[in-house]
Amino acid sequence: SSAASDVYKRQESYPCYLWMEDNGFVWSDAVIGTKASDSGTVTLDAQRARRNKGAGDGKNSQMMIDVLVQGGTNAENPVEYLMEVAGKELIVTDGRVTGVNAEGSDGTQYVIHAENGVVLATGGVGSNVDLINEYNTWYPQIPDDFATDNSAGVTGDGLIMARDIGVELIDMDKVQMFVYGTKYSMGVAPYVSNYTNMLVNNSGKRFVNETASDRELSAAMLAQDGYEVYILSDANGST
Repeated sequence: SSAASDVYKRQESYPCYLWMEDNGFVWSDAVIGTKASDSGTVTLDAQRARRNKGAGDGKNSQMMIDVLVQGGTNAENPVEYLMEVAGKELIVTDGRVTGVNAEGSDGTQYVIHAENGVVLATGGVGSNVDLINEYNTWYPQIPDDFATDNSAGVTGDGLIMARDIGVELIDMDKVQMFVYGTKYSMGVAPYVSNYTNMLVNNSGKRFVNETASDRELSAAMLAQDGYEVYILSDANGST
């Protein structure tokens, strides 16, 4: 819908940066340039935006979670955290979402009622190949055993719950692939001059411009026989 698109287009990164700071998160002066790095080292990667990280040696996401959990625990009306409890179904009353039915890992059933609304913040679909393929419009069919660096729990449960009650989902086709990986490993280590070394398929034929975007490279690789490609490099090609 147009309303959903308007919300999606808002630029809120800096206000969120300040909000995290106001709530006790300490930002580092270091800037990181790759999606997966938490080291604070600047890595040249023109295809991804640079971003700041938190001060400290911990994983960036975990440090953020720790600050937010502590804030909720110390709030005037403390937040109750239910661990190992999965949402199963949104409760709808007279056209409004008024709660959620959930289940603990031990089988305990929960019925949670909400007076002032439900915030659904359950992550993406990176570990649910079936759901990715359902909305995929860019890549060739993604194989069932496709590797992911998402946690096993990133299966789109919240999105499915929302869809089941008629919520319109947007941007479900926007899935990013990590280009240089295999079904056994999430990356070539060390990198072999990615975006410059020649790529060939299992017939020894070059099939793509290696400086293309991650999305274009991933789609081209998935179109090859057996999903197999090779990076050509000599001993001086690693970084």
